[in-house]
Amino acid sequence: MESTTVQLPTGNAFYGLATDNNVFHAEIINVNGQTDEYEFNNSYSSAFDRVKVIPDEFVIVVRTNFNSSENSYELWNDKKEVILANSLPSPNKIYRDTFDLEGCFKMKLRDNGDDGLAWWANPAQGTGYAQIRDYDGNVLHDFNADFGGGFELSFVTESFNSTKEPEWGSIIKVYPNPALESISVTGVVDRDRLSIYDVAGRSYTCSTMCVSGVPQIDISQLNSGIYFLSIQRKESVVVKRFVVK
Repeated sequence: MESTTVQLPTGNAFYGLATDNNVFHAEIINVNGQTDEYEFNNSYSSAFDRVKVIPDEFVIVVRTNFNSSENSYELWNDKKEVILANSLPSPNKIYRDTFDLEGCFKMKLRDNGDDGLAWWANPAQGTGYAQIRDYDGNVLHDFNADFGGGFELSFVTESFNSTKEPEWGSIIKVYPNPALESISVTGVVDRDRLSIYDVAGRSYTCSTMCVSGVPQIDISQLNSGIYFLSIQRKESVVVKRFVVK
């Protein structure tokens, strides 16, 4: 079986994600310029939750129990490099590691005794905890101490996640919204590329005509639901949400 790696766009291409129950949809459109031998396995959809977002400045706090020799944690970046590894050598001690980072990261905490930092069936090990806090001590994420053999948490920092919409995006207007037969789009220029997608990521081809100098897109063939109009201008993209009645 052949496979390939696809680099997904970042930034405002993913505006409007819900906290959970998002759907990522992938579909093969062109099979090396040839007729596909079996077209029914060309698409796949997968539900996913939005990754956790925390401030650039944060503190990982771990309190060990009596069995600290069983525990350790690592912080990885998106290049699969270990930024910090803490073996947590001392029992009943609070460890604080302070960070000021921008990007995508993963925290991995391990327990080779498979009983976490706290477990009702092994009260003799005592109780520990693991948290991510801000610089003022406020808890941003409190991990369940009964995590068995370990856990992983992926997150991004705020400055990395806060891609701003291009300045020209504020003048793009889509109306009426909700719509039934057509939508008008103001603020676009001749070289803008317009595309329509549904919540599953499927693209739709809709005819466009100009009415009094304003592009008008025929959506009469679209089913009722939520759609996204993507406007690409050179290297930047603006996405506007609209509803078909």
